[in-house]
Amino acid sequence: MRNRILAIALVAFALFLAACTVKNEKTADVPCDELMEVVLKSVDFPATVAADEQYLEVDFGFDKSDFSDYAIVQQAVSVDLSEVIILKAADGKAGKLIEQLEARKQQLIDSLAFYPNQTESASATVVGEKSGYVYLICHKDAPQAEQALLDRLSE
Repeated sequence: MRNRILAIALVAFALFLAACTVKNEKTADVPCDELMEVVLKSVDFPATVAADEQYLEVDFGFDKSDFSDYAIVQQAVSVDLSEVIILKAADGKAGKLIEQLEARKQQLIDSLAFYPNQTESASATVVGEKSGYVYLICHKDAPQAEQALLDRLSE
């Protein structure tokens, strides 16, 4: 009888410890337009324009069923090179979208950067994922802009 009580107590204690170690990660639910504003205000971006929905598939190769919300801006003047893409990935699609954003980063570096300031921005481009959002930030201060985005998603 005493062994049974000890066994039950040990099992209960193990379950208690397991429950305490489970991370309580909350999933952010922030509109991509709001996240875009955070990024654009975090560093000195040149004038930007929002990418129209018609360019999602043609210019970027995105399938709209892979995400539920998005915000994309690019430089307004071709002498600059800046771009921000923020997508709220559909379930199971974050990996695919990250691959596409990595390919876009390489395209920015290999094909779209000509002037020294463009090369600086392209080579500083960051791609990442947090809380179901995937993003690309092309700007010479991209790491600083990324930190502002990550901070907002952690709130």
